[in-house]
Amino acid sequence: MDRLREEMTTEKYVIIVLRNEERKYLGRAYSPKMDNGYTIKLNGAMMFNTPDAAYKAMEFFGLNGSVAKIEKRLKLTEVV
Repeated sequence: MDRLREEMTTEKYVIIVLRNEERKYLGRAYSPKMDNGYTIKLNGAMMFNTPDAAYKAMEFFGLNGSVAKIEKRLKLTEVV
């Protein structure tokens, strides 16, 4: 019998840019025409599967920033 998977970790990449002298994530609602849509919340950030994809998006949008790796962890805590 297969064992029930209890934990899962995935790696994602986000773009961090400096706006108004504070670091912000490039948000999913980013608009390059209006240069808005930055967020301080990680769950609102635009996420990429590879660092290369994040760098390409940063180049495409003409942004000067950094790419950061995040780990999304899910863990089964209780069966009800």
